Amino acid sequence: MDGRAAGAQQKAGRKAFQRAQRPQPEALPKIQRQQRCRRFGALYHRPCRALAAQPVGPGCGNSQQPGGQLLAGIYRRGEQAAALQLPTSQPVAQCRCGGGIGGNDNFFKPIGELQSFHTLFRNPNHIFHWRGRVGGVFENSNKPVPVFDRFFIGGIDSIRGYDSEDLAPRDPKYHDEIGGDRMGFLNFEYIWTFHPEMGIALVPFFDIGYNIDSKQTSDPFSDLKKSVGLELRWRSPMGDLRLAYGYPLSKDYDGEREQGRLEFSMGQFF
Repeated sequence: MDGRAAGAQQKAGRKAFQRAQRPQPEALPKIQRQQRCRRFGALYHRPCRALAAQPVGPGCGNSQQPGGQLLAGIYRRGEQAAALQLPTSQPVAQCRCGGGIGGNDNFFKPIGELQSFHTLFRNPNHIFHWRGRVGGVFENSNKPVPVFDRFFIGGIDSIRGYDSEDLAPRDPKYHDEIGGDRMGFLNFEYIWTFHPEMGIALVPFFDIGYNIDSKQTSDPFSDLKKSVGLELRWRSPMGDLRLAYGYPLSKDYDGEREQGRLEFSMGQFF
């Protein structure tokens, strides 16, 4: 009986020694990082005539003959901090080609975006974030690009403090919002997460950009639109919540200077 007990004890000791000799994984850092990933996708989209005959957005007008669109994109999401869910870099490229496959409108619409997050003071609760996006709409034939395929920027996801109608180029004859065919903007933010446990952050920001009709002006930097403001962000159990107040520093396309704009959004951050 004693021999059996001694044998079992020796066997258990050998297993414990073998487990101790195995290489142990390194301790995970406080902010875990996910692996980078890349995606490429293509999609053919043709809106139904009933929906396309309705106004698509502010000042978009109607279209009775919608065309097909070939959408393609390349996405590269950088390393992501699990605790803050902030990518350190995230270049994005998109391309839309209208017409060609059962459509009547021929155009080429490339869009590029790049954003990056940088830790300040070696403290993950202090982040500097910038994002840039540029795009253009180019005609492939003598057919005009539909209004709803042009650019309408302004608001909580582009240049805060403005509405999309404020930054939409006007028709020189009828003064309707026709949108732009060249656009670009930059967002600069300081993200201070003052309550990390609840995911609450204050975000002072500065936005600058343009949205022009190249047939009316060839210099996109002649009339840059700028704004400053403050945003409150909360990673709530229901999702990401944003409350932003932006104050325009430039006049809109009507020559007026707005008094500021308070906006709310629920969903993913930049």
